[in-house]
Amino acid sequence: MVFAYIENSKLQKFNMEIGVINTDTILYYRFYQGVYCRSGIMEYFGLTDVLLIIAAGLLFLRYLSKDKSGPPGPWGLPLLGYLPFLGSDPPRKYFELSKKYGPVISVKLGPETFTVLNDYEVIHEALVRRGDVFSGRPNNKFTESFSGARGILFHQYDNDLKIQRKFVLKTLRGFGIEKESIESKVLDEVEYLLDEIRSTSEEPIDCRTLLALATANVTCNVILGSRYSYQNEEFQAMVNVIKQDVTSDRVTSLCINLMMVAPSLRHVPPFSNAFKAIMDGRNLITDMLEKVVQEHRDNLDSQHPRDFIDEYLVEIDKKDKATCSFHESQLYTAISDLFIGGTETTSTTIQWAMLLLAHRHDIQTKLQEEISRVVGAGRPSEKHRSRMPYFNAFIHELMRHKTLVPLSIPHCVTEDVSIQGCRIPKGGSVLLNLWAVHYNPENFKSPEEFIPERFIDDNGNFFKDPKLIPFSAGPRVCIGEYIAKVEVFLFLSSLIQRFEVHGDPAASLPSFADGVLGQVYVPKKFKVYFTPR
Repeated sequence: MVFAYIENSKLQKFNMEIGVINTDTILYYRFYQGVYCRSGIMEYFGLTDVLLIIAAGLLFLRYLSKDKSGPPGPWGLPLLGYLPFLGSDPPRKYFELSKKYGPVISVKLGPETFTVLNDYEVIHEALVRRGDVFSGRPNNKFTESFSGARGILFHQYDNDLKIQRKFVLKTLRGFGIEKESIESKVLDEVEYLLDEIRSTSEEPIDCRTLLALATANVTCNVILGSRYSYQNEEFQAMVNVIKQDVTSDRVTSLCINLMMVAPSLRHVPPFSNAFKAIMDGRNLITDMLEKVVQEHRDNLDSQHPRDFIDEYLVEIDKKDKATCSFHESQLYTAISDLFIGGTETTSTTIQWAMLLLAHRHDIQTKLQEEISRVVGAGRPSEKHRSRMPYFNAFIHELMRHKTLVPLSIPHCVTEDVSIQGCRIPKGGSVLLNLWAVHYNPENFKSPEEFIPERFIDDNGNFFKDPKLIPFSAGPRVCIGEYIAKVEVFLFLSSLIQRFEVHGDPAASLPSFADGVLGQVYVPKKFKVYFTPR
């Protein structure tokens, strides 16, 4: 039975009965007075009434056609699905829904149905035990428009991607990853950052851009073979594009998130404005990379490659261009992906740390005391990390409490699959609610509180909790996980060793509990003083 409220003064009180539908009549109405009314639909119904009836009918048809073997989930509205009910914090909303429907739920977001995994066990089963099935990427016109389905982040999970990931990891190891040289590259950049902060220590600063420039320079050093001055305008423009892509204001962030699930919105204002800004930024990055790659091409010595780009160009030259996935357009997109993954997420983690330290001087004091005890007056290095349990616990709690990419990047299944008794058809889109894992009180007690000690055992030793998965897991685990951990440790320990961080007395600090959720969860804008110690 379909029920609808009909806004018509002539039909204020009635019981609705569905009769035989013909060309003259849609519905019969029986009034309380016992009088039957029969007439054409538009005589009694306005446009609003007709639209409501159509909407109710569509909901009814959707119910009849719904795959009962699929994951359970809430109802939505025709065309829009559940989008109007998500609010400003979708990960939290999905977690609340999972308490009613179970850890595997289904939600309609615009025209597409997503399966959302909200529990550590089910995410681990999907990504680790069945990674080959759950590592696809949805066919999405929005992401394809700027990635061309190339690179690392949005490339389909196929043999080409496996070859590309293997090459990237092998090559980066050769130029620093997991070797002493990456530590020296980060420490060199740390000194440039400290010098820049010292020059402005008498004024409160918004450290967002400065931290982004510093972390981007580490990536530049590894990928491009050189670093840039913080005052270099072209370098600043590139970093600003990356920041704009992933840390926009709430309105732009909402537009980007909606285009991820409903790509056709990119043609409609205000979404089209956000889409144009993204495309303009990507084109700027590509133009810059084309110049850098051409310079490398002009000076290439295949016997002595200097950096990642040289290694990639050598690989291009020795492969069959007709059948090989190594080509310059793939190189540009891969570099862009590495910059995005290696710049904004790392710098945002450090931003959250600065905001927390400005609020929590008790934690700042504990960190300073441990650095003084273990490192002394020298420079912090990777060799100190294993002897700094509180610092390690602090970083892990920071990554838990501030899950930067709370729903990861959307996945899809590469074949029909069943998980927890729920069927997902081939090509079905999947969201991984990492935030739900980190904020489930069964995994971490009092999850809303910031408690580094939860990662320290009874003997005072730091321990890793397998349920902390900020970099995701499985075949598509973040390719820059190792370098990100090195950067966060060395930048943070050096900053805390050299400076006291405190808020600007002339302006209130934003709450540590609230940020802006775009492609990355970032703190609201703030300024802090860095006072030399």
